[in-house]
Amino acid sequence: MKKKIIIGAVLFLVVILLIVTFTTKEHTSEGVAYIKEQEALKTKKLSKKLTNKRIEEKTTLIKEGKIDVFSMFDDYVLYGDSRVYGFGSYGFLPWNNVFAAAGNTILNITDFNDQVKQINPSNLYFSYGVNDMGLDLKKEGGTYADLYEEKVKEVLKIVPKAHVFINSIIPPTAETLAENPRWGKANEYNTQLKAMCEKNGWTYIDVTSVTDDGNPEYYQADGVHFIRDIYPIWAQKMIDATINEEEHSK
Repeated sequence: MKKKIIIGAVLFLVVILLIVTFTTKEHTSEGVAYIKEQEALKTKKLSKKLTNKRIEEKTTLIKEGKIDVFSMFDDYVLYGDSRVYGFGSYGFLPWNNVFAAAGNTILNITDFNDQVKQINPSNLYFSYGVNDMGLDLKKEGGTYADLYEEKVKEVLKIVPKAHVFINSIIPPTAETLAENPRWGKANEYNTQLKAMCEKNGWTYIDVTSVTDDGNPEYYQADGVHFIRDIYPIWAQKMIDATINEEEHSK
């Protein structure tokens, strides 16, 4: 009888020991998983903080004049209309990287396929809108952004690894808009362009503020084109977006 009691007691202790062991292992496993998860979150948060600091430092150097903002443009091409033409005509960027001309619209994007193939850039910047609004361009049965997207994707067939940056449309002055209502679709088109970029993983650059909300002093007499002083400000917007994209893709 005593022998049975002893055996029973031993078996009971074994069962208790097994329960405690497995429970401890389970809790330990959960604890390790939790710690690893927190470490990953901290690492991600720290990485984002360091990235933002690097962006801020580079931007500060540009603003202080220690770095020429135009020297920051590298391995790129810039597509656009007569507004973009100013980057070349004022001598800010070399002509072989500026694919722009007066009267150009998004329909002219593919005119430069041979040049973009030869340059094979990593960054593609686009800025259109004024002429496009005037002509009310849109894809048949679709929107302006649908047509824009189609044209950009044709370029990406040539340089599939390139990063795409789309500048928002800067509205003309209020006086010019009053005289030419057909140019008053900037907000509508920009909403479409932002959604287009989000859909495709492209970078939308909001540059509408560079003229201080349409301040006439930043425009030429026609109220559409810009004075020379605007271009460094506009360029910095593009470089800020480029730095941000590059840092966050690391």
